[in-house]
Amino acid sequence: MGDSFDPKIIKEELAWLKKYPHFEERPASIDEFLGPGYLDIADKVRPGVREALIAIFGEEPSGKQIALLPLAMLTGAIGIGKTTFAAIALPYMVHWVLCLKDPQDFYGLLPGSRIAFMQMSTSEDQAKEVVFGDIKARIEHCKWFVEKYPFDPKWTNQMRFPKDIWVLPGDSAETTFEGYNILAGILDEADSHKVTAVKDYAEDGFNTIHARISSRFEDKGLFIVIGQMKKADGFAARKYRELLEDSSAHVVRMTIWESRGLDHYRNSEGILETFFYDTHRKMIIPRLAAGLVTNDNIIEIPAIYENDFKNNPERALRDLAGIPPATGDPFISLVHKIENCRDAWLEREKNIGSPVDESCTNPQFKDWFRCIHPLKRVIHVDMAYSGKGDALGMA
Repeated sequence: MGDSFDPKIIKEELAWLKKYPHFEERPASIDEFLGPGYLDIADKVRPGVREALIAIFGEEPSGKQIALLPLAMLTGAIGIGKTTFAAIALPYMVHWVLCLKDPQDFYGLLPGSRIAFMQMSTSEDQAKEVVFGDIKARIEHCKWFVEKYPFDPKWTNQMRFPKDIWVLPGDSAETTFEGYNILAGILDEADSHKVTAVKDYAEDGFNTIHARISSRFEDKGLFIVIGQMKKADGFAARKYRELLEDSSAHVVRMTIWESRGLDHYRNSEGILETFFYDTHRKMIIPRLAAGLVTNDNIIEIPAIYENDFKNNPERALRDLAGIPPATGDPFISLVHKIENCRDAWLEREKNIGSPVDESCTNPQFKDWFRCIHPLKRVIHVDMAYSGKGDALGMA
């Protein structure tokens, strides 16, 4: 409950508490939490970040669970405010739980059981110094925490609140999460975790934390993945595609201009200048043509970024639009040309079948797969090897 003594507001608060008797005070909505009496940073939070927070936590506080859905992901361009998002989301979840009369009873835990909020980064130092540092700073400057629920200052590398609520930084090692009742967690820098021939530390960390949340709290907890998709076959891109198909997850992929809000790009006369870009063909297209095409590959971009997309399309798509490249440094940059050939071949094969018979020991071309004029044909086959999967190139 805020500082307002408006009788109408007090009446609404009391009605809310009567409906949800497990609470000793109504939690703030995520929008209220950004404002006075709480974080007091509303005017400094980018529009896109605010929208993502509301999409995950709702416009009004829930009396049943900490967020609308148990899984969420925020990805996109560099500089959209992913760290700011984490530094708001985790304190808000702690605030929500501290508003309960008895969090352990609410979640069916034994008295004295610790309820943990885990923030997982690429290393122990990263966990403590970057995102955790921002989370701690937000809580230290939050009037609500300072006056009602200050954390124990004796602990410098974690935060321990009343009611046995802990906030813990952790790294990619699975042992970091052992022994804790993790209600909510944030996996940070999704595509920067260590990957070996036998282990993807981000994948294992995700599975471990998610399993701990769901086994103890079912769908009442929340696990958030944040980080840029640096490559199309990385953990972040895989998790993005997976969660898009998951009805229990909310996914946000944000461009830098969506983060800032389009009003940021209007000129002194209030005019917003933009251009249209085909992310598949990697080229600027005329405005009239864009209006005639209904295609998810066509995006509208503020004019200030036009040179970035002209000079280095792959980098601009990754860093400004949040769209990862198919490879780190493609030998053939016009990837859509190859994809068009592949699609045409698949369509032809679907209609008339493979040009090779089904023999595994002595495969032969079928009779129709022959040249009808005397020009010589040559095939070059490149049996490429990749640690992430084999590929064959034929020209």
